[in-house]
Amino acid sequence: MVRLMAVYLTIAIDIANKIINGDFNRGDKISGRSLLASRYNVSPETIRKAIAILKEANVVDVSQGKEVTITAPKDSISAIK
Repeated sequence: MVRLMAVYLTIAIDIANKIINGDFNRGDKISGRSLLASRYNVSPETIRKAIAILKEANVVDVSQGKEVTITAPKDSISAIK
């Protein structure tokens, strides 16, 4: 049986994998929601949900200006997967 995963969860895992692989490092700013939505071909709401998962896992922080900053070192990301 094939289990489908919510798109926002798939995106959160993809971003976490990019941190693990060194594409993003602690302190890096990642693209805004609109650009991420365009890159992943999803709505900004889907990106908001993905970022919320990462924020809840203390992987990113979101400033009032909606800037997303990587806060976790790559060796602490495995819990998201």
